[in-house]
Amino acid sequence: MLVVGLTGGIASGKSQVERLLAERFPVIDADVVAREVVAPGQPALAAIAEAFGPSVIADDGALDRARMRVLISENGECRERLNQIVHPRIYQSIEAKLEALRPHHQAAFVSAALMIETGSFRKYDRVLLVTAPAELRLARLQARDGMPEALAQKLMAAQAPDPEKRRHADVEIVNDGDLVALAERTEAALVELGLADP
Repeated sequence: MLVVGLTGGIASGKSQVERLLAERFPVIDADVVAREVVAPGQPALAAIAEAFGPSVIADDGALDRARMRVLISENGECRERLNQIVHPRIYQSIEAKLEALRPHHQAAFVSAALMIETGSFRKYDRVLLVTAPAELRLARLQARDGMPEALAQKLMAAQAPDPEKRRHADVEIVNDGDLVALAERTEAALVELGLADP
C-alpha cells in the first residue's frame, strides 16, 4: 500500500483536497487523531493539564483548544512542550490505523499540517503539498475564523514557509483558484502519484 503524506500551511486548502481524496481513498487526518488522543479520560489530556495548568481545560472537561492555540502562538516553548506530549501518541495511533488498512487498499493518505516541521513526512512513501499565496491564505483565515490579522500572521509564521515545504514534497497542488480548479489539480496530482489514469 502506497502511503502518501498530505500537507499544507494553514488556510492553504489542504482540508478541501483531503475531502476530494477521501471520496476515493482512505484518509487519516492527524487533527482528528489529535482530538482522539486528547479526549477526556486519555493520558495525554492529563499530561497537558499537568504541564500547562487547569486553565487549558474547559468546563466540560475537554481541552480548551482556543486557549491552547493562543498559548502556542505566543510561546515557542509552549508549542514544543505540547508537541512532546501529543505527537508520539498521534504517531502511534496513525501507525495502528495504517496497519489495519494495508491489506485492503492500494493507497492511503495521512493528512497533517505540520508534517514537514515535525519530520513525520519521512514516515511516508510520497508527500503531496497544497500551497496558496500568503495573502490569499491570510484573507481566508480572517474570513473563515474571524481571526485578527496579527494572530493569523503569527500562526502562519509558526509554520515552515512554502519553499521549505516544497523541498520535501513529491507533488504540489497550487490552490489559488476556485473549487473546480482545485478538483482538476487534485486529479492531476493523483495521476502524477500513479493513483489515477491520465
